[in-house]
Amino acid sequence: MDPDKIDVGQHKKLRTFRKATQRRALTGSFTGAQELKQTLGRDLLREVRELKVKSRAGKRSLDEAYEVTELIRLHRRHNIAPEEYRRYRDEVFALQPRKAATGDPLQPGEVGPNGYRVGYTKDGDKVEWIPDDERPGEEWPLLLRRSDKAILAAHEEYWDKVWWNRHQNWLHRIRTGEEPLTEQQKPVLERAKRAARRIERKYGKKNLGWDDFEWGLVSGRLSALAWVTGAEWNESLDT
Repeated sequence: MDPDKIDVGQHKKLRTFRKATQRRALTGSFTGAQELKQTLGRDLLREVRELKVKSRAGKRSLDEAYEVTELIRLHRRHNIAPEEYRRYRDEVFALQPRKAATGDPLQPGEVGPNGYRVGYTKDGDKVEWIPDDERPGEEWPLLLRRSDKAILAAHEEYWDKVWWNRHQNWLHRIRTGEEPLTEQQKPVLERAKRAARRIERKYGKKNLGWDDFEWGLVSGRLSALAWVTGAEWNESLDT
């Protein structure tokens, strides 16, 4: 966002409205009707799928409660002590607690939190394959962990965007005289301008530049991604 083109009064009203809305609803940003349509469609589809998973999980909980009740009755009928059952279970079946299904490599027979098989998508994301009620015989992937490729791509994107925004702030300080440009800085500025143009072509200039709230989200995302890729928290925003 070009600081010289900001209507301060309107921007203040926008920030006030955003803060009030955040307390009672989810908020976000979009650049056009098509992007809004895609975002709403994706989010609504995810919510419907998660509701289906929760519904099936609730049914399984009732079934498991019934099975546990029958097991307790059987133990009492045959005078089987809980300690005896646990010892027999551990020695014969060697049961292990179910893990979160987010580690690698994939273990044989590994299942996700909903009890379905775990695998990978063609992009390398680790997912739980959930049966699709609307398409018998088909499955849809419930994301458990993104691939390294996806994490690195996101880190590169937000690094570029944070750098671009800071470059715009530097240009603003130069134009206003707050930070006069020295002779030594002129070659650096030209290289920075070329880099900024590459970023604008890559992401589209309309998708760059944010208000304070959006800038906080972008910076936070970069910080988290930088930490995942090896940076310490105190250096995760050193761009």
